[in-house]
Amino acid sequence: MMPYPYPPYPGPMPFPAATGGMPGAIPGGMPGAAPGAGAGYPGMPGGSYYTPYNNPLKLSTMTSVEWFVQRGLAEAPKTSYEHALRETAAMAYLYGMGYPQQTAYKLVESWELGEKFYPGER
Repeated sequence: MMPYPYPPYPGPMPFPAATGGMPGAIPGGMPGAAPGAGAGYPGMPGGSYYTPYNNPLKLSTMTSVEWFVQRGLAEAPKTSYEHALRETAAMAYLYGMGYPQQTAYKLVESWELGEKFYPGER
């Protein structure tokens, strides 16, 4: 068996990028990711960008609060938009704090007295 002709890692690699060696090599001799695979390229974790249509955080957030939004819209004509918004925001806040959706709903509903949170509320 012939010995490996190059020094072991972490020594310099034999194909420095400056000499047109290994594709994707980082200057200084250490091989990097293939061209197009680094940060800033679409579809790659850690450096990709998202459009308004493919952002996973947006999708999970909007999906999570949709039930509360629909609940608030159904409640608004019966009370007031101010009350419905306050109620929906409180439910979404509790949901974000880790309460299950139905528990957040029941908690906020239990705080109401005659469809009002405060005595002077409209």
